[in-house]
Amino acid sequence: MSDTKILFDGIIPNDPVSFIDGWMQDGAHYYPMLIQFEDTDAGGIVYHANYLSFAERGRSGWLRLIGISQSRELADNKVGFVVKRANLNYLRPAKLGDEVIVETRIKHLGKARIISDQTIRRAEKLEKDQDGHIFANVEVEIVMVNETGRPIRFAPDLLEKMTSGSQS
Repeated sequence: MSDTKILFDGIIPNDPVSFIDGWMQDGAHYYPMLIQFEDTDAGGIVYHANYLSFAERGRSGWLRLIGISQSRELADNKVGFVVKRANLNYLRPAKLGDEVIVETRIKHLGKARIISDQTIRRAEKLEKDQDGHIFANVEVEIVMVNETGRPIRFAPDLLEKMTSGSQS
């Protein structure tokens, strides 16, 4: 018998898509990650700027899961999602090998902007329905811009997908 640990055991739903883009549950999107060597500094602690990357991965996974392809929007419609503002609150360090979940909740969805609240926490605490081990909270304001970088309103089909995807 192998002593290999099963990652995210009991946390990830039995759905193959969940392994790539996460899953929706109770109005939130959950994106699992394993802290890799490249995410850390020489002491094995997650480098502070990487929490922004983790939040971005979570939001990108949410968009893909609800049927929005950022690369297709850029190629076909010459529009893209950009961060207008980000506010990070670091609470404790994540370390090499930690299993984490990026939880994304949509705080505000308007015709031209999204504000998301994201929590990066230890995965095992999510399974036990505890708030206990939160590494960071990130609030991000996203806008859509056209090819000249000018902010624009979301296309109706995108707004519909985001509206339904933030209420699952």
